Amino acid sequence: MEFMQFIFDTMLIHFLLGVFSVVLLYWYSVRNHDYWKSKSVPYAEPLPFVGSLFDAMKKPLHEVECERYNKLGRVYGHFEGKNALISVGDPTLLREILVKDFQSFTGRRAFDTGDKVIDKMLSIIRGEDWKRVRTVVTPTFTTGKIKR
Repeated sequence: MEFMQFIFDTMLIHFLLGVFSVVLLYWYSVRNHDYWKSKSVPYAEPLPFVGSLFDAMKKPLHEVECERYNKLGRVYGHFEGKNALISVGDPTLLREILVKDFQSFTGRRAFDTGDKVIDKMLSIIRGEDWKRVRTVVTPTFTTGKIKR
């Protein structure tokens, strides 16, 4: 009888640990999903674990982005899993971010393609490498040089 009680207790402990783990994992995946709501930014409604990525699994990403742009406006939030992201479609604001305030936006997502050339592109490199390349490349794209 003691052996049966031991088996039952062990199964109960494993079951409770499993339920606790699932609840904890769920909470961890949704704990940040009110981020854009708290900032009063329109956002694509997220799902647990995948965030707003489910639409992009069914359709090409550019179609999803166009639909969100038309539905939510020029600036809107969305989620990759639990991570809050913002999409900007306003050309004036994009210019402000990418040209005037570029020093504040060096910490973008890291991509490793495995290609030596692509991995050194300005849009992919980060941190100090990005600042160095940006400083070298910026004089090349002045208004006067582009008009020539």
